[in-house]
Amino acid sequence: MNFSRLTETVPATKNTLFVVSLLLLSSLVACAPHVGEITGRITLEGKPPPEILIDLKANPKIDAKHPNGLTTRRYEVSPDGGLVNALVYIRREFEGMTFKPPAQPSVLDHLEGLFQPYVMGVQVGQPLRLHCTDGTICGFQAVVNKNQEFVASPGLGTVDVLRTFANA
Repeated sequence: MNFSRLTETVPATKNTLFVVSLLLLSSLVACAPHVGEITGRITLEGKPPPEILIDLKANPKIDAKHPNGLTTRRYEVSPDGGLVNALVYIRREFEGMTFKPPAQPSVLDHLEGLFQPYVMGVQVGQPLRLHCTDGTICGFQAVVNKNQEFVASPGLGTVDVLRTFANA
């Protein structure tokens, strides 16, 4: 498969929903005979809308770590104008092709009141590890279209929760 250089400009409007979900089927990486390369960057045109302030009053420990407040990170822009948190995937049917999911889990961590990474992709069947390293009680909620929704609370950083998604 050949992939040409990807460059996309996203207008900075209220209607722009971010996670810029332009199109990377992560499973291409897992299938060596069909490996391709996608390169490029997503840029923001204009001034981004203001981020949303997150209310931390329910958790004084996290609130104390962020004396200037904590906001969403939907429009983090690098010095060269590229969006920091962008997910790119290929959207099409791959009939007759199968892609083995990675055995290594993707990890979503709660650290100092922030979910790290802010944007991530997980392949169908790949484990997703939910972790809370900041010593607080944190919760994860999956709101999905084709999989079962769940709420998980790993506790005080001692127990990880593993989930997998059965449908794309």
